[in-house]
Amino acid sequence: MLQTERWVNPYPWLLGYDRPPKYLSAPFEVNFIRQSEEFRDTMSAHIYKKIELVGSSTESSDKAVENALTRASQTIHNIDWFEVTETRGHVVNGKVAHWQVVLKVGFRLEDASNH
Repeated sequence: MLQTERWVNPYPWLLGYDRPPKYLSAPFEVNFIRQSEEFRDTMSAHIYKKIELVGSSTESSDKAVENALTRASQTIHNIDWFEVTETRGHVVNGKVAHWQVVLKVGFRLEDASNH
């Protein structure tokens, strides 16, 4: 790790690390640091609202996520992130007939000065 860089750990799966795990190479470390600092700076300037959506599809769980986000984006602006909290399916004759996913979706609130 470069001496001049400071490592910022924004990921829950890396909790407890005060430096990057050994399996991360030096070029990744520098890029990771810069990206995480940019992400932190960008995220700190915004306020988000979080809602829960349920998407469904007969094709796949990924398509169910896509369907939920596509529909929500028709009426909700500034959707920036999502988290899948539940996945379930309906089985017919031993095969998946229908996928359903529960999403937490975050969207950025607009500044009051924009109105």
